[in-house]
Amino acid sequence: MIKYGMFNSINGDRRYKAEDFAQYFATFIGNGIFVKPSDCLQVMAGTNEMKVIIRPGKAWINGYYLINDEDYNLSIAVGDSTLNRIDRIVIRLDFLLRKMSVEVKKGALSASPIAPTLKRDADAYELALADVYIAKGALTISQAAITDTRLNNNLCGLMHGVVNQVDTTTIFNQYQQWFNDYSVTKAAEFLAWQTDVTTALENWIDAQEQDFEAWRQAEEQLYYTWLNGKKNDFDTWFATVRDNLSEDAAGNLFNLIDEHKDATLPHKYKDAADGQTYLWGMQRNSTLDAASFMYAINEVTPPNVINLPTWEQVNSMQTEIINSSGRLAAKNGSMYKIKTVDDRSFLAPEGSGNLSALITDYQTRFPSVAPNVGIENNEKWHVRDEVYVIIHMYYIIIFDLAAMKVLNAVAISSLANSNFVNAGSLVNYFVDDKYIYVRGVNSSNVPSFGVFNKTTGAWVNGISGLSNDTGGVTTTTSLGGTKLPCLNGMFFLTAGSGMPYIMSFEINYDTNGIPQSFTRKQVHPTQGGSYLQVSLFDDGQFIYDIYYANTTLWYVRKSQYNKATNTWTTIAVGTNTMAAPSSSYPSTWSHVYVKGAITFAVVKFGQNQQVMVFRLDTLMQYQVIAQNMAHRYPTFDYTNKNKMWMQYKDPGTLPVYINGNYYESILELSMNNDGTWSSQYHFVPLTYSPGLDNVTRRIHLGQNSIMKNGEVLVRNDAAYANFSAKLKPIKLLEGYQV
Repeated sequence: MIKYGMFNSINGDRRYKAEDFAQYFATFIGNGIFVKPSDCLQVMAGTNEMKVIIRPGKAWINGYYLINDEDYNLSIAVGDSTLNRIDRIVIRLDFLLRKMSVEVKKGALSASPIAPTLKRDADAYELALADVYIAKGALTISQAAITDTRLNNNLCGLMHGVVNQVDTTTIFNQYQQWFNDYSVTKAAEFLAWQTDVTTALENWIDAQEQDFEAWRQAEEQLYYTWLNGKKNDFDTWFATVRDNLSEDAAGNLFNLIDEHKDATLPHKYKDAADGQTYLWGMQRNSTLDAASFMYAINEVTPPNVINLPTWEQVNSMQTEIINSSGRLAAKNGSMYKIKTVDDRSFLAPEGSGNLSALITDYQTRFPSVAPNVGIENNEKWHVRDEVYVIIHMYYIIIFDLAAMKVLNAVAISSLANSNFVNAGSLVNYFVDDKYIYVRGVNSSNVPSFGVFNKTTGAWVNGISGLSNDTGGVTTTTSLGGTKLPCLNGMFFLTAGSGMPYIMSFEINYDTNGIPQSFTRKQVHPTQGGSYLQVSLFDDGQFIYDIYYANTTLWYVRKSQYNKATNTWTTIAVGTNTMAAPSSSYPSTWSHVYVKGAITFAVVKFGQNQQVMVFRLDTLMQYQVIAQNMAHRYPTFDYTNKNKMWMQYKDPGTLPVYINGNYYESILELSMNNDGTWSSQYHFVPLTYSPGLDNVTRRIHLGQNSIMKNGEVLVRNDAAYANFSAKLKPIKLLEGYQV
């Protein structure tokens, strides 16, 4: 059949297909890659991964072309765990899919693998760019594993203009033969050179060993000659001395030796301090059946004797001390007052400057406030994370213990729109998502709060609400809690002053979300309308209050406030029978925590009151930790939330008097997996005058102290006022006295 072309079409009489054009170009352009650039479509190893990179270039197959204008990445499967393979990178002309592409042909697994064959049939035609050796367990590909096949005319070859490609197979084979011959020749030359060098080195080492051995033998002979000569010289000298020593002189020498051996105080010692020469020696004490040490200033004065007990005697005394519990004991006719080490834990404040970085930052950045209010010796109230606030009458300080940085320190008189004269002595505050609210008093007798940024500590605004005539809440109302509950833009407090109910207040914000005031909402009376409240806290969803009918009948109530309807709902009430705290000391601190699937609250019932744990699912008392504990707060670990320290209200509670010193007991409490707390007693020194009634404590826990990195830093009122001292273990004196 005769075919011809190409001519312009008239009314569709000369239509041509893509294969017609491909057949036309194939008549004068052969298959292969372009000659330039030299790295045209070269296969390169990727960087520390199972990938190869195809360099830019062009190729021609049977009149069809492929152009790659940038580096093209191909992923390679990782190596098999036990066998090797060879993958082949090919340019594929696919007639069925009507495209040209660069593909990876995965080889068969084998101990001695071969590359897969090229497909060249009616469906596709392939050119091989490179073979990639994938060793077993391979996770990366190196350039050494890639065999370039572009110049192999049977696999790929170069496209060179017209009619057919340049046949580079012969050139490639000649180059390969030359390279193999050259490699063999150079390898033989290198082996011969290596043999010559090795022989020369071994000969040199043998010569050095022989020279060293000859030198060693010569030096050894010289040494023995010298040694024999010295021995002969000594023997000659000693024979001369022995011959010259008379019989009288020899006798006198032996007498002196015997006198020294038999003398009571044969030795002399000169004390450099007093210039006195002492005589000393040893003798046997027949009564104790032990040695004695003796010393005197001369041979006339009776010597001082120190009896030295044997190990058996010391062990016997130790046994008697243990059996007698440390009481006076008789030993060898004498009475001994025993002092033993106490098995209880004794601690003492040690060091200062544990908060020096914080104090330096405070004094440097807030020089007008720092001289008026100290950080270490004032009560510190926890706000969030490791951020605390000090509320001290006319000043407010907010600091970050973790960053050792004071966020803000202000005089209330300098605050714009503060609405209060001072912070008073009630120390009420609460925290929401953005702000810290600190309660203050003012000349208008209206409850007010100063608002600070929760993150930066910056002053935001002052807000106030109702006055005396709208429910009896005044600036002197004793609120039931130092830190007030705050939920969903509301804060809550107990009315106090004989009014047994929870009051709710809604915070009013401007359009920018800044608090402007607060409004009193619905009250929530206690059961019977007259029971006095002693605790108020929340768990993030519900409000809990604790109140009692009499000294032994308690109630724990769980409630919820609906802001939309301004109504209270009592969820449940738990009835408890236990000794009640004084109503004049309501709870000022609580901590809610979860163990397992149970939520607990540990509550400190105010100054000098008990510490208890409640289960919030049953609303029942779970554990009475301690009674009559000082301070409104424990010293709590707010970082790990599993440890707290407390001390009794009276430093004379459970005292210890040892070796003329008084010690008070303090409690270290650790949280258990069941939600209870374990107590460990420690004893710390007291400052005292004669008589136990006059003891005063040296350290102050509670809100006066603080915990950092799991250690308690105590306010220490001992010498030099080290208000951030650490508690370190101490040991009592031990031994015995006659």
